Amino acid sequence: MITSSRIFFNKLFPILSLVFISFVGCTPEIWDKIEGYIPYANLEVRYGFVNESGDWVIEPIYLSARDFSNGFAFIHHNGKGFYINERNEILGKAYFDSGEDFNLFGAPVHEAGYAGYISDGGAYIIKPKYIRAYPIVNGFALVNEYGGSDYSYINLNSQESIINFSHIGDIDINFASGDSSLLPYFCEDGKWGFINEIGELILPCEHDAVRIFSEGKAGVAKTQNSGDLLWNYIDTKGKRISSYEYSLVSDYKYGLTSVMKMKNNSETYYLLDDIIKNSFNDSHEWDFKQNQYILTKKLLAAILDPNAYARYYKNKR
Repeated sequence: MITSSRIFFNKLFPILSLVFISFVGCTPEIWDKIEGYIPYANLEVRYGFVNESGDWVIEPIYLSARDFSNGFAFIHHNGKGFYINERNEILGKAYFDSGEDFNLFGAPVHEAGYAGYISDGGAYIIKPKYIRAYPIVNGFALVNEYGGSDYSYINLNSQESIINFSHIGDIDINFASGDSSLLPYFCEDGKWGFINEIGELILPCEHDAVRIFSEGKAGVAKTQNSGDLLWNYIDTKGKRISSYEYSLVSDYKYGLTSVMKMKNNSETYYLLDDIIKNSFNDSHEWDFKQNQYILTKKLLAAILDPNAYARYYKNKR
């Protein structure tokens, strides 16, 4: 048992008590859906992983560690980067400078200044050759091969480009969350729309910024008369399902998303359910910016499910 976990939970409990909420459609099974162990550092700042009870399941021996994603976590140790599974076994034989989260299709990895893709067996899907490679979405990936403003979506099976576009600078979209055949596309008029897997424009180019489709919803933004960029969500038909009111949004997962709204010149964060009727009322507002480090997947499960919450609290007493 981690000796600091009691202190950790004592800091957490006043916050959890404010958000002891039941969500529509939220069941105890959500605990089992949320994958992987939690990265945690000991007093010597060596990283391992703990389970929802706070027990070490992978001892703290690593210099850095990312979250588990689809069964693998990226580790840095002794100048090498590699993936491990939940049994602490190294994936494959290759080492990388850096690696991103796995999804069902693989993960981008970086080596000697170039990016490529590996499968969950550890073998290369495409060896590093791109300046930038974004996470795979349903077998397709956005890449920048030569630098500059030229981007392409490629089919990972054929390694052929399906469509090209120009965009100055990096593209700030979390492709790892994507689960739809609709892909963000930057049009010549400087607006974002969405294309399908053969490059056809399905949702028109009318957004100033977008996020990836996840669980049937995508964040889209519009510049207001004030100059502020505000966000709402649309469904896969392009129907707007919330109003332009959020300064920041995230992608849906397990039927939930987090958003930030400016209120009285201060940032207030909310969790929204999958119906998106509106954000919680004042008694349920949760400003977690200063405590964001505790919003791990397991603790989020504890918030969502009273039974999981009770188990978590009992384990910490």
